[in-house]
Amino acid sequence: MGLLLNFFWYGTLLAGGGWLSLRVLEHYDIYKVIHSNVPGPCQYVKGVERGSEDIAVLPTGIAILSTGGTFVRRSGQTTATEGALMTFNLNTPDTAAKVLKLSGFKGYLNPHGLSLFTEGGKTYVYVVNHAPFNEPPPADTVVKFLWDVEKENLIHQKTFSSPEFRGLNNLVVVGLDKFYTTNWVMMTSPILRIIEILFFFLPLQNVVYFDGKVASVVLSGLYGANGIDISLDKKYLYVAEVPAKRVSSYRIEAPTKLVHVDSKPLGTSADNLNVDPETGDIWTGTHPRGLELMKYLLGYTNKSPSQVLRIGVKDGHFTKVAEIYSDDGSVLTASTVAVPYKGNVFIGTYEYEYSGATTLALLACIAQSALRDNHKQAVIIIRRFLSSFALRSNRLSFHRGTLQLSCAFHGRLALRYLDNIFRRITVNGIFEMGFFLRIFWYGLLLSGGGWLAHRLVEYSDVHKVLHANVPGPCKLVTGVENGSEDIDVLPNGIAILSTGLTILRPTGDAKGKPGALISFDFNSPDAPAKELKISGFKGNLNPHGLSLYTEAGKTYVYVINHPPYNEPPPVDSVEKFLWDVEKQTLTHQKTFTDPEFIGLNDLVVVGLDKFYITNFLTMTSKVLRNIEMWAFMLPIQNVVYYDGTKGTVVISGTYGGNGINISPDKKFIYLAEVNAKRVSSYRIESATKLVHVDSKSLGTAADNLAVDPETGDIWAGCHPVIVETLKLIFGYAKKSPSHVLRIGVKDGKFTKAAEIYMDDGSVLSGSSVAVPYKGSVLIGTVNHKALHCKTTGLNAILKLN
Repeated sequence: MGLLLNFFWYGTLLAGGGWLSLRVLEHYDIYKVIHSNVPGPCQYVKGVERGSEDIAVLPTGIAILSTGGTFVRRSGQTTATEGALMTFNLNTPDTAAKVLKLSGFKGYLNPHGLSLFTEGGKTYVYVVNHAPFNEPPPADTVVKFLWDVEKENLIHQKTFSSPEFRGLNNLVVVGLDKFYTTNWVMMTSPILRIIEILFFFLPLQNVVYFDGKVASVVLSGLYGANGIDISLDKKYLYVAEVPAKRVSSYRIEAPTKLVHVDSKPLGTSADNLNVDPETGDIWTGTHPRGLELMKYLLGYTNKSPSQVLRIGVKDGHFTKVAEIYSDDGSVLTASTVAVPYKGNVFIGTYEYEYSGATTLALLACIAQSALRDNHKQAVIIIRRFLSSFALRSNRLSFHRGTLQLSCAFHGRLALRYLDNIFRRITVNGIFEMGFFLRIFWYGLLLSGGGWLAHRLVEYSDVHKVLHANVPGPCKLVTGVENGSEDIDVLPNGIAILSTGLTILRPTGDAKGKPGALISFDFNSPDAPAKELKISGFKGNLNPHGLSLYTEAGKTYVYVINHPPYNEPPPVDSVEKFLWDVEKQTLTHQKTFTDPEFIGLNDLVVVGLDKFYITNFLTMTSKVLRNIEMWAFMLPIQNVVYYDGTKGTVVISGTYGGNGINISPDKKFIYLAEVNAKRVSSYRIESATKLVHVDSKSLGTAADNLAVDPETGDIWAGCHPVIVETLKLIFGYAKKSPSHVLRIGVKDGKFTKAAEIYMDDGSVLSGSSVAVPYKGSVLIGTVNHKALHCKTTGLNAILKLN
C-alpha cells in the first residue's frame, strides 16, 4: 500500500473521528454559555412538586398538567413512582394546582405528552402513557379520559395501542380518537434503545397518524421527533426535533400525506410545542445544554438549564425567534413546555425527585438569593413583557464559503508538503517509516488540523442561532449615521460618542471618512445627537475608545485616535480635549504617544493624564497585523498603563484585549478579551501591579465595557457571531448581529450574566457598547447607528450577585 493510499485511509478514519467529535461537541452544547433572561415577575405554582412535563389549556384558562413521569432510570433508582394529572386555573395563579381524580382506569399511569379535544360540549384528554422504566419496552399507549372540569375528575374512556407506538413522546389530537404522535425512540431492546439515544445523528425516528383504529407512519427519517402541534387553521403540522435542534412545518394535504414546507434551526433542543391561540406563534420549552440535560435525566446532577422561545410563523414559513426566558437551572430546571395565556406564560419542567425546600416567591426575589443545590421543581408563571412584538421575516444566513475554501486550500498544501517530507526521509535513508510511525505523523497532522478547525468553528460562531430580545421600547437616535463605537456619560446624563471609525479598509473603499465626537442627552432621548465643535486640533480625527475624567469642575475627554487606514501603522495616539458641555465644544489640550501604543482599542482614565489602555493588535507590519487578526488563538496582546510620561505593559498574554473599565471603588480593572469571549477582573495593588482575580466566559465577543455607577454591574456591547462581524468590518456584509449583556460582579468576582438585547442586525448592526442611565440604555455600534431603549424589563434591574 503506497504512501498516498495509506494517507487516504488514515485520513478518512481520523477525519471521521474529527467529524464525530465536532458533532458531539455541538450536540451537547459543551461550550454554550447561558445568560439569564426573564420577561417579567415570576413565581412558582404551589402544589407542583414532581414536574409538569406537558401542559394543555382550555379557552377558559383551566389547564391540565402531566406530572411525575419516570421514563428514564436515574443512577441508583430502583423503583418508579406513579405519576398523575393535575389541574390549575391560569386566571388565579396564586392558587395551588390540584391532582385530578381518576375513575375507571386500572393501569399504571406514567404520563408524558398530552392533548385536549372538545366536541359536543365534552372535553377529552389524550395522554401518552409509558410503562415503568423497569419494564421492558415497548409498552407505550395513549390513554383517553373524559374530563369533568367542574368536578375535577377524569373518567377513563379507552386505551389505544399499536405496533407503531414505539417510544412515544407527544401528540396532538385533530379529531375524536384521531391524532398525530411522535416516536422519540424506535428500538425495542433496552440496549439498542440506549445506543439509539447516543447515536443522535442518525435520523431514525418518525411521526405516526392514528385514525382511531390503525396507526400509519406519515413522517420518517427524523432526528428525535419530540414536540408536535397544529396551526390554528389546521393546515400545518409543526414538529420539534431535539438532536437536530430545529422545528419543521408540514402542510397537511391529507391526514396521511404531509409535505415539508420549512425548517428553522433554533440552536437549542426544543421539547414540547404550543401554538398561541391569539397569534399563531409557537411557544416552546427548550433544553439549551444537551450535556447537562443528559446528566440531569440520568441523575448525575440536580439541575439543567431552562429556556423558552417564541417562534414566529406565517403560512407554514418560520420568521423570527424571540427568547422569552433563560436560566442556568438555579431557578427552574429542565424546561419542557411553555404555554401562553392572556399576557402570562406558564413554563413546565421534567419530573424532579431531589429533596429540598424552596420558598415560593417572585423570580426577582429568587434571583437575589444564592444558587441552591437542591430545590423542588415547579411550574413558573411569567407575566410576559414585550413578548408580543412583531416577528419580522428576517433570517440570519451564515456563509461558509470562505471558510470551506480556506480549509480546502490549506489541506492540499499540507498533503503536498507532508508527502515531500516523507519521501525525503525515506529516500535519504535517515530511517524507514513503518506502519505505526506513519500513523503517528498523519495523526499528529490531522489532529492539529482538526483542533484548528474546531477552534475556528467555535471562534467564528458559524453554527450559532440568535433569538431576538429587547428590554423595552427602543428608538434609533437621530443624528448618528456612521457608528457610535464608544460612549461615556456624565452624571447629569450628557453622553459623548465617537463616530466615523475607520481602522480597517472595507472592500473597494479608497479613503476613510472623517470621524467626529458627538453628544447625546439621555434626558431628551428624542432630540438628535449633535456633533461637537473642535478647536486647536489640526490632525485627522479617527476616534475609537474614549473615557471621561472630571477634576476641579473641568471635564476632559481622552480619545484613542488612529491614522486613516491608508497610512502605515503604528502611529496611534491618545488625544486629550477639554469639554465645555454647555457650549458643546472641545478644546484640544495634548496628544499622547508612546512606543507601547501600537494597536490601541479602548482606555479608562484613572487620574489626570493617567490611564489604562488596551492593545488589540501588537504587530507593526501591515502583513503581520493581518495575520494577527486571524491568529485568534495566540495570546499576544496586552494592557498598558500610562502615567503621564511613559507607558508600561501591566498585563500581557491577552486574547485580543479590547474593552476596559474600572470598578466604582477603583479597586478592580475589568478587561474584555474578544478572541477568548470572556471578561476578566484584576485587583489593582499598585498602578503597575495588577493581580488576576476572576474570569467569566460569555459565549459572545464583548467589545467595550461600561460600569453601572449605581450597581457596579458591567454592561457590554457584544458581537455574538464573529464571522459576521469580520465580514462587516472588511466590507463583505452590510450588517452584523448585535448583543448586549449585563454582568454581575462583587469584589472582583463575576456572578450571573443577563441578556439585555439581541438582534440579528436588521435593526441594529455591529453593537460595540452599551451604557445604562436611569432606566434606559444607549447601545452604540461600530459603523451603524445608535439605539436608545427604555429598560422596563426585569433583566436590567434584577440583582445578579
